[in-house]
Amino acid sequence: MTELAALDYIVIAVLTLSGVIALIRGLTREVLSIIGWIAAFYSALFALPLLRDMVREFISPDWIADGVILVVVFIAILIGFGLASKAFTDRLKKSPIGMLDRFLGLAFGITRGIVIVSFAYLILLLLLPPDDHPEWVREARSAPVLKSATAILVRVIPFDNLSDRVPDIDDLIKTDTLKNAIDDNLPKLPTDIKGDISGKLSDKDDSAGYNDTTRDLLDALIEETTE
Repeated sequence: MTELAALDYIVIAVLTLSGVIALIRGLTREVLSIIGWIAAFYSALFALPLLRDMVREFISPDWIADGVILVVVFIAILIGFGLASKAFTDRLKKSPIGMLDRFLGLAFGITRGIVIVSFAYLILLLLLPPDDHPEWVREARSAPVLKSATAILVRVIPFDNLSDRVPDIDDLIKTDTLKNAIDDNLPKLPTDIKGDISGKLSDKDDSAGYNDTTRDLLDALIEETTE
């Protein structure tokens, strides 16, 4: 039986930690936690122009004042939302559906762990050619699973919208690095996933249309499934 490589232990550790945390906290609290982070982020951005002039009268230079606003509002909303969600979920755990909430949390945690390690593997593909990957990555028994999960992750990432949110990111994505990584390394997807990709691509082309970046990525994935 092949021994586990270092990557296998990392994957197991991430999935276990994420799953146990979610099992303890429950699905509801995990979801509310994500909502809390999003709410805190947007609240900080919304509060910045409203509080900027007042805070800058007391704090200088201006960039420090802006930073204080962002940090204070973010932390305040996050803590407040966290306390409220904890009070709600503590009651939920004592209810008849508390055990179900925990087990659903476990499933959520494992899924989250898979997304985390898949995203890390995608970054590795972008940074290093496969032949340059460390031996403990290339020989890992979990590598095929990671490749399949990463293929799906690439499928669902909205590359066509990233350029609207992050300046100059389109130039980075349009390089051949990601497309070559997909062509050379990501495995064939199951038939049902292939069909879903083909159907979604056709639907998108008939409506708003993909940009060149997303179309290249999807073409690469479809080619992987049909070879």
